[in-house]
Amino acid sequence: MHSTTLDSNTIDSNNDTTNITPERTMSTQPLRNKAAMNEPYMLVDEIRNLHPHINPKVPNPAPLGLFAFGLTTALLQTKHTGLAGNQEEDDEGTEALVLGFAMFFGGLLQVIAGLSEVRRNNIFGYTAFLLYGGLWMSLGTVDIIQLLATDMESISPNPKATEAMFALAAIFTTEWW
Repeated sequence: MHSTTLDSNTIDSNNDTTNITPERTMSTQPLRNKAAMNEPYMLVDEIRNLHPHINPKVPNPAPLGLFAFGLTTALLQTKHTGLAGNQEEDDEGTEALVLGFAMFFGGLLQVIAGLSEVRRNNIFGYTAFLLYGGLWMSLGTVDIIQLLATDMESISPNPKATEAMFALAAIFTTEWW
């Protein structure tokens, strides 16, 4: 256990401790007294430095999640706007590409980014990336079910329901902004 000791230059000749300042004594005080001196940020830094394996540094996952979201969204829009081509084979090829990107690039990578945000204590990033990752994975799952179904008419999603889902996602995004 540490003991509190003072440097000889912090005590004057009368053994008076009125000249003691936090800056002059911070290096010799035990850890528990640093928090008492209203220096919580120093306490947090010292705790992190004591045991870096307990609280390892996690790289910022936001670029991964945002890149996955942006690229998958852009790819989906090429399908909806017809930029990939107007022929039926172009549309089918784009749909298969969007399916793969929605499930694994837009969905799985955003879920990984969201779970990494928890380690950084960023609840906003955690919530945003997990919700949008879930949105992309659900879109991919709907496409998989539609591709595996033998009766395409009975299993295809209602366009109005899909629009409602995107509208709710837009409202949710606007509330965060």
